[in-house]
Amino acid sequence: MITTFRFPVSKCSQRKFLLVVAVVGLALTTACGGLGTSPTSTMAAPTLTPNPTPTPTPPAAPTDIKAVNHIVFMLQENRSFDSYFGKLTGVDGLPAGASNKTDDGQTIASFHFQTACSENADPDWLESHGDFNLSQPGSNTFVGDGYVHNGQGQAKFDGSLIFNGAANEVIGGTGTVDVAPQLTTNFYLFSSQTVSPENYSSLPLAGVTVTVTGDTLTQHPSAPSIPPHAGVTFTASATTITAGQKVTLNWSVSGAGTTMVSTRYDQMGRRTMGYFDSADLNYYYFMAQNFATSDRWFSPIPSNSIPNRFYMYAATTRGHAHDPGTLDSGTVKNIFQLLEDAKITWRVYYTKDPALPNEPHTLLTRFQPFARDHMGNLAPADQFATDLKNGTLAQVSFIEELPGFDEHPGATLAGDIHSGNHVQAGAQYVSTFINLFMQSQYWKDGVFFLTFDEAGGFYDHVAGQPAVHPDGLPPSDLKAEDKAFINPPGDFNRTGFRVPLLVVSPFAKKGLVSKTVADYTAILKFIETRFNLPNLTARDKAQPDISKEFFDFANPPWTTPPTPPAQNLNMVCDCTKLQ
Repeated sequence: MITTFRFPVSKCSQRKFLLVVAVVGLALTTACGGLGTSPTSTMAAPTLTPNPTPTPTPPAAPTDIKAVNHIVFMLQENRSFDSYFGKLTGVDGLPAGASNKTDDGQTIASFHFQTACSENADPDWLESHGDFNLSQPGSNTFVGDGYVHNGQGQAKFDGSLIFNGAANEVIGGTGTVDVAPQLTTNFYLFSSQTVSPENYSSLPLAGVTVTVTGDTLTQHPSAPSIPPHAGVTFTASATTITAGQKVTLNWSVSGAGTTMVSTRYDQMGRRTMGYFDSADLNYYYFMAQNFATSDRWFSPIPSNSIPNRFYMYAATTRGHAHDPGTLDSGTVKNIFQLLEDAKITWRVYYTKDPALPNEPHTLLTRFQPFARDHMGNLAPADQFATDLKNGTLAQVSFIEELPGFDEHPGATLAGDIHSGNHVQAGAQYVSTFINLFMQSQYWKDGVFFLTFDEAGGFYDHVAGQPAVHPDGLPPSDLKAEDKAFINPPGDFNRTGFRVPLLVVSPFAKKGLVSKTVADYTAILKFIETRFNLPNLTARDKAQPDISKEFFDFANPPWTTPPTPPAQNLNMVCDCTKLQ
């Protein structure tokens, strides 16, 4: 909306008008002969025309960061730059011949995903250091050879959880184990020719589905078709049960050195080398090609989602390499505290987590007592559209991820090959927020940042970068395996791996691919700079000024936003159809 201001006649103009009257009055007095009785005048009275009201000059539009009055940012989950934007034109994307080796020496080359769903990989502290350099996880020399290895380890770990410590892995070719599934579950049989170390590098030899009657969560409990292998048997004492009923699994593999039953299909770690392209993620590719992105944009630390998300709030974990739990907001301030102190309006939009129906699904609740005292600043995600329409959008807004639509890899149901987070459905979910923002009254002076909390254990060929330590506190919660394998110990002076970024704004430079190294605490610095806030830690303070990197405030390229395509939803969700 453009407001026209009407200014009153200035004091300078008033003085000029009075001066004209005084001069004319003096002339008339002189002509009449002084202060005596005035004779009848034969002079015609002059016509006095006051100065017209001047046309105001509108104030010049800001040509710097002050042109931005509304900032929205959003974090999705666990995708590396190469896995999403490795095929984007004009970026440092997937190199020819990108590959990793399995534990028994097989080469897994980078490949195009044929499924929108895959099983989970592992980006935790130890695993991220191993992805960086498998043989020397404490080294600062980047090799990038640990992705597949860690994918193998994660599959073995995840696939054993349903067994509750029972021996789902045995030396030799025969074994038995009891399970009591609560939901319909697929079980897969694997074998290795070796005893130690075990190398489960083949596809499953056989599969068994145990169907739980009354299971309302499993939508597609089908198992892949696995032709029987010679010399292999795999049976269940019952294949249809009530929830929690005991089932005995029996197997035999002729000539095997080791055998294992798992609820995870990809024991080779192949999924870590998969990527999507412009046909799969057509909405994201369109936005990256028309607005701004970066191929030197990193997660803040080499760890998994929760500690990285703490950096998005506070630019530190206060010495935690793993989940920090709850932090004292009197000691560790977050960006919303700075906004509150400066009387800048803010809001966090959350989505309801089915697992926690009575709690707002937002990491802000980990900062206490600040969150408890500001629950009025939290709102369900669907209120974002209402605030855009009603003109009630805050100056700074954060949109939390929605479980199931956050693009996080991983089957949500044990062994169900058709469950998991569908990346196209997640991208479509994100598109609703960005599209509403582009179509709203806030487009003219706003910016929407979309990025991902960490790379998720998926391959990226670029090393994490040296980074400024946020507060000088070393990791205080390293696990025994962290200490055993990372030598020297890791610290908070290196970023995680690259993650995707979209900068969507009328001011965003068209088709920009930034080459400036930054982690996403640069978004915090952008907010701090715009609203004249102090920095949270040394980490956000050290970030580049992205107001100069990504934006053209003097000549906005997108005063009228483009019309993006609808996100495709044509990929299957089947973790067995990787390629």
